[in-house]
Amino acid sequence: MSRIGATLAVLLVLLASHAGAQPVDSNYSLTVPLRGTPEASVTRIADIIEGLGGHLQTAKGGPTMTAAWPDGRRLQVVPTVQGTPNTTLLGLSCIAIQGGAKAMCEDIAQRYKAGR
Repeated sequence: MSRIGATLAVLLVLLASHAGAQPVDSNYSLTVPLRGTPEASVTRIADIIEGLGGHLQTAKGGPTMTAAWPDGRRLQVVPTVQGTPNTTLLGLSCIAIQGGAKAMCEDIAQRYKAGR
């Protein structure tokens, strides 16, 4: 094998191993502003979750919520207080073992903000 061929082979192995080491987008969190009370805001997100095929694991109407999908995705919603003066926001924590947690959280947040 020529030097150029050997160098190309090593480069291909390095590139392939680097591409396989990319982190999986399995956890993602973001915050959204309240739309009414914390309970009303969580209920609004619960309605979105049900529309997307998710199953609530906590009762609707509470200040927190946990939901899951048959494919293993999960969502937790909790009120969080930030800043001075204290401002209450909703914290969305998305888990998608196969990747896509960021897209999942951002889609839910966009639907929530748009009122869909």
